[in-house]
Amino acid sequence: MNLLRTIVWLFAALWLSIATAAEPDDEEKEGGILGTGIVGTITGLGSIVVNGQTIEFDPGLAIRDGVTAATADALAPGHTVAVVAQKEDGAWRAVSIRQVLPLVGPVTVDLGGQLRVLGTQIVPPSGEEPPLSGDWVAVSGLWQDRQVVASRLERLASAQTARIEGSILEQAPGSPFVVGDTGIAGIVPQHAEIGDVVRAFGTAGQDGLEATRLETGLFLETPSVVLVEGYLSPPGPAGVYTLLGSNLIAFTQNPTMIDTRIRQFGCGRSGELDATLPTEAAAQGADIVEMLDCKGRP
Repeated sequence: MNLLRTIVWLFAALWLSIATAAEPDDEEKEGGILGTGIVGTITGLGSIVVNGQTIEFDPGLAIRDGVTAATADALAPGHTVAVVAQKEDGAWRAVSIRQVLPLVGPVTVDLGGQLRVLGTQIVPPSGEEPPLSGDWVAVSGLWQDRQVVASRLERLASAQTARIEGSILEQAPGSPFVVGDTGIAGIVPQHAEIGDVVRAFGTAGQDGLEATRLETGLFLETPSVVLVEGYLSPPGPAGVYTLLGSNLIAFTQNPTMIDTRIRQFGCGRSGELDATLPTEAAAQGADIVEMLDCKGRP
């Protein structure tokens, strides 16, 4: 419990520094709401706690893209969300909340007992009874390379619109468009780039999705700064990589230094990943205010 308090205190201190850096007096609105984007897994209620940040909300606030939660008071630990929040009287208050669901679709169980949804492997939460083949589920969680580490699996009463949300990675020339191991046909993004977050909605197939609607980006608003929880992608041939699900990219000249196995907290702005910090470092009481500097560029 003391360790948890330490982590929460450190993140609170970090976000005080972010708020100061992200809200200069001469900053103007450009195409959306100035605020802070926080993307990650809900770990506590009473308000919601995401990435160590306690965020107040109006209970009836509508959840955008909600499948298992229509309003904010229906959110639960394990749900993954993208929140735009602003400071009010020294506390965070949600301006908008969107439910982030990496996958929605029918489950298949392969001969090795591994779960797949729309062809992408799911690592189920420990201690829960896994769904059966044919069950429709809404998957909350984080992408790790081309699989999803699920934080919450919710069975749906009936078939619905299938869905996938994830970052675009390097695509082989001439190959079908994929997110994770899910092939997407019907509609594919024409101008999206590596690291962009794409959401496709449509008809489920065993290994893919026939898209009838396609969206890109995490927010309708334009946050000044974004704090995201996730895993780093393998760098492409040019050294470009992303914190999966963040819509932020970075470049490395030493791809071997990128560890795709460790969950990270990362921050950035204007489409660029400023800094990342392994969660293990935060748990050890590291000075994340200095290690994770989200001031960005003017």
